[in-house]
Amino acid sequence: MLKHRRRPPSLGFWILVASHVVMIAFLAWGFSEPPLDRVQRVLDQIRANPNRPASDDQVEAVLATLRRHPGFARALVGHAQAGFLEPDKNGWLRLAQAHLVTQPQNSSGLRVWIEVDGPAARFPVELSLSGGSVQKTLRYQARGRLSFDLTGADAARSLMLRVQSVSQSTCGNCLPVRIRASASSTTDSEGRT
Repeated sequence: MLKHRRRPPSLGFWILVASHVVMIAFLAWGFSEPPLDRVQRVLDQIRANPNRPASDDQVEAVLATLRRHPGFARALVGHAQAGFLEPDKNGWLRLAQAHLVTQPQNSSGLRVWIEVDGPAARFPVELSLSGGSVQKTLRYQARGRLSFDLTGADAARSLMLRVQSVSQSTCGNCLPVRIRASASSTTDSEGRT
């Protein structure tokens, strides 16, 4: 009786299998969304809803991009040293929760100014800022601007601070006043922006 010995698959078979695996991997990679495209989509969603603060998922997508590409902060705030992630109107913001983005400073620290404006009846206003190693509370008794300094690691990298009103508001997710942010080098003693 003849025994049939099973022969191993030929080289052509293995080349065919390998080419299919490579093709499937290439298609999977091609259908994935690149990180910068994803963050552009997120920014478009944020701008499309100017009366709503960015969600935690949206903020995390922007933060991941800032960590990977520190120069991306310039795309968010332009030539300014600081600006809001959420859309503003002529530089002023009315959301009760917003996200402040700063550009990295290599040579010195960064002084961030938060200006508050509104009717006198809406004061006092208290803003809480947190992000990185920063935990600040700014109290405004009347309209004006207060500053805080970012130094060390917080000044050397792109930072996103969460700005949240501690004051009560009658309109849900908006501030009783409007806020504006600017920044300058801490070596600039006059605080020009």
